[in-house]
Amino acid sequence: MASDELFNKKLLNLVMKNTEDISILKKDVTILKKDMKKVEETVRLIPKMYNMLDKFVGEVGTFRQEMSILSYRVADHEDRISGLEIKK
Repeated sequence: MASDELFNKKLLNLVMKNTEDISILKKDVTILKKDMKKVEETVRLIPKMYNMLDKFVGEVGTFRQEMSILSYRVADHEDRISGLEIKK
């Protein structure tokens, strides 16, 4: 009889420990699901961010081209104005 009681006690302790472990695992899974939702939201934004970045880089390239053209024009105007000033 004593061995049956000891077995039952050990079995009950094991079941209780496993129940606690399962409870902890369920909490961890809940946290992981929340974190995955955040990751999914971020991943959905990546294409939009790439499009915005692509447009921005395109605008920067256009701006640099315009600045290059304008600097040539300003230099040309400076030369022409300087030439006119010398003639006077």
